[in-house]
Amino acid sequence: MFQPTKSIQSRMSDDDFESPGLALFTSIRDNDIPRLQRLIDALTPADLHERLEDESVWGMPLHVAAFCNSSAAVEILLSAGASPLALRHSSDDDRTPLEIAARQGNRAILRQLWQHIDPDHHTNNYTNFQSCLVYAAMYEQVPIVADLLSWWDGWSPMATEQALSWAAKRWQVYVVELLLSKFSFEQQTLDNALEYAASFKAKTSIFERIDNRGVDYLEQQQLIALLVDAGANPNSTLNRSSAILSAAFCMDLVGALKALLEKGADPNVTMHTGVSALHRLGFPVSIKRAPTKRGLHEIGIRLLLEKGASVLQENKSGETPIHYAACGSNLRILQLYLSAYPGDEVNDFIRSKNRHGETLLHHAAAGCSIEIIEYLLSDGGIKDSINQANSNGWTPFMCALAQTAVDGIPPVANCKTLLQVLPAVQLLLAHGADLLVVTAEGWTPLHCLALYHSENTSDETIQLIDKLISAGADVDACALFPFDDEPIPGHPRPSGPEAFGWGHQVEEVIKDPVSKRMIVRSGLTPLHFAATHGAVGVIEALLRHGANPEAEDSTGASPARTAGDSAWLRYQPEAQEKIITMLMGAGGSY
Repeated sequence: MFQPTKSIQSRMSDDDFESPGLALFTSIRDNDIPRLQRLIDALTPADLHERLEDESVWGMPLHVAAFCNSSAAVEILLSAGASPLALRHSSDDDRTPLEIAARQGNRAILRQLWQHIDPDHHTNNYTNFQSCLVYAAMYEQVPIVADLLSWWDGWSPMATEQALSWAAKRWQVYVVELLLSKFSFEQQTLDNALEYAASFKAKTSIFERIDNRGVDYLEQQQLIALLVDAGANPNSTLNRSSAILSAAFCMDLVGALKALLEKGADPNVTMHTGVSALHRLGFPVSIKRAPTKRGLHEIGIRLLLEKGASVLQENKSGETPIHYAACGSNLRILQLYLSAYPGDEVNDFIRSKNRHGETLLHHAAAGCSIEIIEYLLSDGGIKDSINQANSNGWTPFMCALAQTAVDGIPPVANCKTLLQVLPAVQLLLAHGADLLVVTAEGWTPLHCLALYHSENTSDETIQLIDKLISAGADVDACALFPFDDEPIPGHPRPSGPEAFGWGHQVEEVIKDPVSKRMIVRSGLTPLHFAATHGAVGVIEALLRHGANPEAEDSTGASPARTAGDSAWLRYQPEAQEKIITMLMGAGGSY
């Protein structure tokens, strides 16, 4: 909210005001009204005009008087000819004295200023005049909004729509209620307001810190109900999304999710990719606004299921919310999804394949959830198909090795680490997983291990590499791999499977790299993969086993050259130099 008057006055130092207007400004700041009157009376008309337009960091004298809530100073300055609509150029906010009074909620000063304005002369003046309504709405000044609406009926659609939008963004339910009682709004305006209301409370500046209390979330729910009752469509998809999807994607917006569902929002509405809220909640979602702080949203899942969200609804890739939960959640959440399976054939579904030949075990392996993998392997039918390959040759073992996202959905997610991968891999191997897998793209387990950036590879990883090669894995196996078509300096986009998934998703990108702004190169060995991603320990292990440092891909690039061109290593020059030196020392070329 707005800073208290005392706080503002204490922040006004003499250095904020320049001569010759210093005395005028300080008399206003210090509420020395007799001195202010004497200074005004002593000025010639020409000097008075100049002094009234002197601008400090706080604006002109009338701006300062409004900031200080000094009704007496405001009256003196207005009588002297100061303009209540004078623009303050030192800030994009609080541009006029009228805006300041509206924002601070000072009805007396607002009335004083209004009496010196002919509103009918400012019908089309949004910047200087009509924006005061928006400021009052933005800062929950309900009495001020009521005053402005009662004093004049010429408010433009731009002013009223902006007032509604900002009140919705700020969860100002009583302001919205007042505006809806006075004006009719277009459908798109109402739908936009609902989308704003169902999201996080907007900041009025980058410096504002918002700490919502319980009553704030209650008012957010009341606001959503009010807007829907006024005609807002809870299923509108104005920006390729919907209010319910926005609300579902953060735990702190659970009240908004509940209110939308109670007001008829479709629990099965999807994004353009076919992903529903129940899909999305199969992975951790944000807590508050922190993109790095995430958790599983069980309450949101239960709310959706209670309103009929389908666990069998497929996205455009044929994956259901249950598949997402197997990959991104824990056993408790997966069982919650399975409990909503319609009918008695849930065990058949657990063993079934999607249109790409992938089972729940493929998804659980990709997420490296030990408890889910163990749960699925306890089913004899699944255990017997542990080496089941999907449509492009990916087995659960390969899915576990791939560097996929595990605590969210890209781009707001972190990829799993080898510390998460190795236990899942060992579990699958203990149940008979085949070591010597080659996908349709030519990827082998060695290629996958080479995707993990690390200068100090663990003993367990080295032992796995040794085990793979001893079993017959080809250290120089060639594979297809997509690279960023136009890397942006300072913003290297992922070029590994975390950029486009795993399993059938890899095949889809290989077939249509243009849609991902990528190009596909062939002939890449595990050394190329490791050199690109800075997997120093993997490079050392591969060279020890005789990997060819002179191997060239389809562009003629050696592993050393690939390291030199790597977007991932561009800002890690020491690691880049170490890799190139290591490869060149082993006989490689550049």
